[in-house]
Order: sequence, then structure tokens, then C-alpha cells
Amino acid sequence: MGAEPVSEAQQLDNFFEKTRGMSIVFCHSSHFYLLFER
Repeated sequence: MGAEPVSEAQQLDNFFEKTRGMSIVFCHSSHFYLLFER
């Protein structure tokens, strides 16, 4: 066989890490957007 597949728990952790990072970036960008809109 080849390398062992990543466990589902590990995949979920990675998924939440990515989504959390994206949501943080999104919140910051929308915040700056509102600031510049004024």
C-alpha cells in the first residue's frame, strides 16, 4: 500500500483552520471596505 490516508479528524481540523483563517481575512477586508466607503 502507499501512504496512510489522513484521518477524518485530521481533515476536519485542517478544514476548520482554513475556514477560520478565511473568515478572519473576510472580516478584516469588509471592515476596511466599510471604512473606505465613508
